[in-house]
Amino acid sequence: MSLNHPSTRVVCPRGPEVGRLRRDAGLTLLEVMIAFVILALSTVTALGLMVGSMCLDATNRETSQAMAAARGVVEGMQGQEFPQIFALYNATTIDDPVGVVAPGNVFSVGGLGSQQNPIVGTIRFPVTPSFELREDAYMPELGLPMDLNGDGVIDELNHSHDYTVLPVMVELQWVGKTGDREFSVHALLMEQGS
Repeated sequence: MSLNHPSTRVVCPRGPEVGRLRRDAGLTLLEVMIAFVILALSTVTALGLMVGSMCLDATNRETSQAMAAARGVVEGMQGQEFPQIFALYNATTIDDPVGVVAPGNVFSVGGLGSQQNPIVGTIRFPVTPSFELREDAYMPELGLPMDLNGDGVIDELNHSHDYTVLPVMVELQWVGKTGDREFSVHALLMEQGS
């Protein structure tokens, strides 16, 4: 019995075939490394997009809260007796109507303030440091100077008791998820029938 069977032969590559096999193995490793780099870059890009999307969602949510709060303040003002709006929402308590708790000129908004600083909203009128409502105030964002009592004259008098139009600015400032944020609404309130 012969150990060498004529149909069984082991062939070892020789010459140029050995070099080609080694080159093919190297290309495969290079291809794997390139694929890994592309996958890593794709993952980083996808994560960046996800983080950006979450920040945009937070910003949109905060802006919606600020808009709703500002609208609520203006609607609250419109629900008051018109001649009392200025006294109820200005920064002083000296002119507050008797027997009424005045909301004042600052307010908080749930979800926008912090424990250290819950006040994020301010209501501004065209006033002097002594809280006089003035027609001659320079506030272009509110359209001033402006005739507030309807007499056809823009003067330097205090119109806190005879205004028929009332310009107001509701401002909100807070520290949001993406940093310092602000939002403002300008309104011109008018006495019914004016």
